[in-house]
Parts: sequence; structure tokens; C-alpha cells
Amino acid sequence: MPIIGDAVWLSHRFPLSDRDVQESLHGRAIDVSHEMVHEWCVKFGSLFAQQLRHLDEVCTTVDGVRHLLWRAVDEHGFAGNLNSMPPRY
Repeated sequence: MPIIGDAVWLSHRFPLSDRDVQESLHGRAIDVSHEMVHEWCVKFGSLFAQQLRHLDEVCTTVDGVRHLLWRAVDEHGFAGNLNSMPPRY
């Protein structure tokens, strides 16, 4: 389920196409088609959205470069996946 969760989260959190999500997963040695990503988003998208209470966001500096750090928190207050990336200007 973490692979499906990552695919659905990437697709909904960032302006990524199904093919972009497919390429991102392929970079992690996960072979999945863009059609499968789309099916997962349709089938599980609302379930994942219901489980998330909110998405924390903080800006931090790593080696002199500013990064945004996101943390998903569920209804029980447990942190899920963490994601870090340089901010888009």
C-alpha cells in the first residue's frame, strides 16, 4: 500500500501528470504504468484524502539552500510521509 499511497499523494499534491508519477516511481525501481497510476488515483484518492487531517509545511535551510518540508498528519496525530524539495519561485 505505500507504493499506491505515494503515487496518489504525488499525483494530488503536486501538479504532476500520471506519466510524471510513473517516471518518479520508475526512478525508485518501481515499474508501474501511467494507466495504473490513474486507476489508483480514481479508486483510492478520496480514501487517502479522508485519512489526512492536514499537511504541515515548514521552510528550512540545508547546506545554504532553502527547502520546503511537508509532513502529512492523520486524524490520530501520527506523521506519515515526509517530503522535502527546493521551493518553486
